[in-house]
Amino acid sequence: MKEIQCHLWLRGTVLLAFLANCSGNHQSSNPDGGVVDSGQADGGADAGGDDDTDSDGDSDGEECTYCFEFELEACDENNPAVKIVDAGEALSDLIADEQYRIYCLRPGAYRGMTITRRAPADAPVLIRPLEEDRLRPWDFAPEEVPSIGAAGDSSSSVRTSFEGAQNIIVTGIRFFPGRIRVTESEVDNEPSRTIVLDSVLVEGTYESSGTQIYVPRAESIWIQNSVLRETNRLQRDVHCIGLTGRVADATITRNEIYNCAGDGVQLISDEGGGSVISGTKIVENHIYQTPDFHFEVETPDGTIICSYGENAIDIKATSADSTTIISGNIMNGFRPAVEGEFLAAAVTIHYIGSQNIVMNDNVMFDSGGGIALGASPGNCMHFHNNLIHDILSMGIWLHADSEVNLFTHNTISVGELHSTYEGATISRRDTLDSMFANNLFVGPLHSSFSPLLPDSFAVFYNTFINYEPTHVFSNQSPSNNQEFSGVIRDEWFDDHCFKIQPLTAPKTFCLPAVVPNATSVLGGTANKDILDLHPAGIDFFNKCPMLSADYEGLTTPGFIEAVP
Repeated sequence: MKEIQCHLWLRGTVLLAFLANCSGNHQSSNPDGGVVDSGQADGGADAGGDDDTDSDGDSDGEECTYCFEFELEACDENNPAVKIVDAGEALSDLIADEQYRIYCLRPGAYRGMTITRRAPADAPVLIRPLEEDRLRPWDFAPEEVPSIGAAGDSSSSVRTSFEGAQNIIVTGIRFFPGRIRVTESEVDNEPSRTIVLDSVLVEGTYESSGTQIYVPRAESIWIQNSVLRETNRLQRDVHCIGLTGRVADATITRNEIYNCAGDGVQLISDEGGGSVISGTKIVENHIYQTPDFHFEVETPDGTIICSYGENAIDIKATSADSTTIISGNIMNGFRPAVEGEFLAAAVTIHYIGSQNIVMNDNVMFDSGGGIALGASPGNCMHFHNNLIHDILSMGIWLHADSEVNLFTHNTISVGELHSTYEGATISRRDTLDSMFANNLFVGPLHSSFSPLLPDSFAVFYNTFINYEPTHVFSNQSPSNNQEFSGVIRDEWFDDHCFKIQPLTAPKTFCLPAVVPNATSVLGGTANKDILDLHPAGIDFFNKCPMLSADYEGLTTPGFIEAVP
């Protein structure tokens, strides 16, 4: 039997226990810097909204900026366009029959389906449960909802495949084992277009298979208001969502994505080889791992391994002709699976050929790393108003060849409880023409590769609170930055609260004393318009034309608020 040391990383037990069980009533802030559970076990009103699913694609009654809105048409047996489907019927044949347009599935097990139908935009195909009250399949036992590719049928052919399909909406369906593919037609190579997966439950895979929702070629795809969870823990790179090849205008929003033995969401393409991913939006998702995810697992042959999770979001390449948006996501619980793996669980990685990315208003905590920018190259990215807290290794990692990037109004904080960790680190190697402005760094600061940043690296109007008097920006003028060594005051900070587990067990979750308040001394210098900070040699507007509109108007700070 092979012996291996899994990295259980059980620090912060209050946080881990909360994420594992999410129980209990409101508690006050922990004096040791722990977390606050201010929600209710039953997901009541103070947990961030009700649990009702609206027919317009909005999961909780709140406005959804990026959701695909649709009418949940009724299962009216008197409507000739409606087909009531019994468990076990061949879905592929039924959906190909253009006599019907609305398919209402009774509870039970169904084999996988291949959909090639091209419906008109004004009369889309709708696949839904028969029962009106079972549109949230994660709230019911498997036998109580329609399950496609159901348990007990492990054939490799059990999958759902959209092949050149158009205008198909699937809502309220469980996929197990979870294998969905959205790709082009084998007949004429036309991509699938306007495929909507709303309020679906995707869980589990077969032992020999991979990504739960795999999209090699599609245009206009929505994955929204859904739960994706528990890929095969015996494998690596079993992602929950994988966009690869030629994918345009994919929207991933309002989902709960957890325990993926790989990445929560991965984007990978090769623009030079004719494939490119463009116009992706990853918005308002909760992507996480539970504390038990890296426990030892015994394989059928008796080998002991560690389950392996990678990143919340892993972007390996994006288009130079469009903007990728990553906004309003909560990402936590990502950590190395094995002791000694360097940055194996960075919360968010933008890597190999990533361009034109706007990442704003995200929260990353309790993880191995924060934002890591990779090589070859990583250009024209704007990171604005993100909160990075309680990180084991590095809050921000800038690697070789990354250039022309902008970091503004971010808060990077290790937290006093874990001040021995390097949570506020900025590391760089041959990184050029980037700028840090109006950011707050709390905790030890150093660079792993060099004590100095290059002359083309601009640092203005930041605030540093160091537990030790080390300062990475030693080649920068101190007049534009302020430092506090060896001191931190609770009254300078407010709690930051947000919604987690939004679909399965909604809670309001608070990180105590992490966001600077407007009356603190921290905002004193963090109030400079970034448009006035373009240093010599960095021309953002010429080098990054796709993001010029994003730079405009950012004249007020985000997490760091200016003192009036």
